[in-house]
Amino acid sequence: MSLNQLARPIVIKTSTLSSILRIPPDAFLYHMVRNIVGALVEVGRGKIPLADFGRLLSTKARSLAGPTAPAYGLYLVQISFAGAGAK
Repeated sequence: MSLNQLARPIVIKTSTLSSILRIPPDAFLYHMVRNIVGALVEVGRGKIPLADFGRLLSTKARSLAGPTAPAYGLYLVQISFAGAGAK
């Protein structure tokens, strides 16, 4: 993971039954979203301090981020391309 790919903020919306993450990078790396979700779950469990989350992204130290989230439950909703009416 790299902050270069995460030029815009991650948006998280939660309810009692689900959480919705909007991750709008300029490019995606292999398992990037699953790695981010896995790290955020560890933050929620108190195993990784929230203050360390940004450091995890910038250091690219995948081993510090906890387990990769499983693919089930993660859904691709939209793909936007710059110059094609993307917001």
